[in-house]
Amino acid sequence: SIVRILEFVNFKPEVHYYVNDVSKQIAMLVLAKAEELKFENMLKKYIQISKKVKKSEKLEKQVFELLRKFEDGNRETVSKFRKITKTCVKGQKEILSEIGINYDYFDYESDYLSKAKDVFLKLSKTKKLHKDKEKRFYLDQKSTPVEKKMKSPVLVLTRSDGTGLYPLRDIAYTLDKLKKSGKNIIILGEDQKLYFLQINEALKLLGQASPEVVHYSFILLKGKGKTKKMSTRKGDIVLLSDFLDEAIDKAKKAISKRETKGDPKNVAISAIKYSILKNNPNKAILFDLNEALNFEGDTGPYMLYSYARASSILRKAKKAKKQSKLRQLEPKEIELISKLSQFQEIILNSYKNLNPSLIANYSYQLAKIFNEFYHACPVIGSPNESFRLSLVEAFRIVLKNSLSLLGIETLERM
Repeated sequence: SIVRILEFVNFKPEVHYYVNDVSKQIAMLVLAKAEELKFENMLKKYIQISKKVKKSEKLEKQVFELLRKFEDGNRETVSKFRKITKTCVKGQKEILSEIGINYDYFDYESDYLSKAKDVFLKLSKTKKLHKDKEKRFYLDQKSTPVEKKMKSPVLVLTRSDGTGLYPLRDIAYTLDKLKKSGKNIIILGEDQKLYFLQINEALKLLGQASPEVVHYSFILLKGKGKTKKMSTRKGDIVLLSDFLDEAIDKAKKAISKRETKGDPKNVAISAIKYSILKNNPNKAILFDLNEALNFEGDTGPYMLYSYARASSILRKAKKAKKQSKLRQLEPKEIELISKLSQFQEIILNSYKNLNPSLIANYSYQLAKIFNEFYHACPVIGSPNESFRLSLVEAFRIVLKNSLSLLGIETLERM
């Protein structure tokens, strides 16, 4: 959604996905000989090996040995890592494209192994780099904002065997992005707030600015009276593909119950996206699929239905005669005109704050006012028919643009 907003205000953003392929997770899958597995079988294998590694110090050492070999460029190990990563990335691309999410580039952490060494050398010149008792190198972050957040304000950069950790490569990647563009926006989970602050302070030592960051809270799924946070390692998760299938099935039943029309997949995606994006990024999201699929109230399906209602009015209307004089406006007409006029300001605020929820909330308010106008001010056959049809068309255009910025495709008939 943020990308769509940037494009709407005339930027030409590149969308990058940073792939954490130098990871313990991939190493565990290599240890489990998962190179030939299909994407849909990777998760089960990962959960199995994760549980085994957690109980075995020997297996954990083998995992770190695989990471060391990968960093050293061992051909056989690199081949296995890349084969698993390729399968995972391809699977993710296919699932995300189903809901209209696409990336221009996939950037791989492994491509920054050598550049990470350069970062290490630069940081060593700051006199803030030290070695602990376990022979790990760390960045001393005392006398920085990090000190207020941590009992021991340090950023560990290497393992005891000298192999680099994620932060070194992350800094190298950030420096690379800063060379390409003056505007660098990064989307992270709320659990990355402290880590980002640490990276930010490391960049300051190097005389570099940090990216603009948007932190999103976790989504808690509500079901059967329970609310839970997901965990990949425990296998306590809901797959996006399964979740989307369930949403489509429920949307189909809701459409049938209402005896209305509409593409179930479109309705389901609107419900999911809108329910997430209407919340401020820093607000925890309690997601209830049944509530999200409601055709009344602050939901995606309600937006679609409002748009379809406007389209229906315009289809039914014959070409109205041009009015010679406009009669006095009704209160609901004035209210709708006023809300339509706020569109440009909402978009600019949403861009300045990198906050799609401003557009989502505006869309709901606009749709609500339109439906009140619809019930209070008959359009077809009224003395002000021509003007009111123009007002319906204006609403239709603005709502379509607003929903498009949220990644929601409108329906002409419902």
